[in-house]
Amino acid sequence: MKNLVVDTNVIIAALLTKNETSPTRELLRLVAADKLQLLYNNGILTEYEEVLKRKKFSFDSDIIESVLKLIRKHGKLSYSKHCDELFIDEKDRIFYEVALFANVKLITGNKKHFPEKEFILSPREYIELLKG
Repeated sequence: MKNLVVDTNVIIAALLTKNETSPTRELLRLVAADKLQLLYNNGILTEYEEVLKRKKFSFDSDIIESVLKLIRKHGKLSYSKHCDELFIDEKDRIFYEVALFANVKLITGNKKHFPEKEFILSPREYIELLKG
């Protein structure tokens, strides 16, 4: 099973899209099927929950709980490695540092918010890599 770190925007996009074959939806399906394992730490879980509960998304509480349960059940708690990189949004640092510690891919819909690194991919790039 491949480990990866997923930025919150990927999860939000998977829930908002009506496209059943979107890369973001495919990532969540692969996690639910135990083909991929999300790595997270407490900061990432908190970020997921806070963003999912934002009023602007209007997600039903059952959906939010299902997503968080999926992540806890099919994910794995990980450590992080401090880095001195600069971030446009400091909240992105936690995703980067967990991916850096675990030496795994970081999947994000906002690559411009992160340093240019080989291990940072868009959902589409990652799905294409898996299909290889």
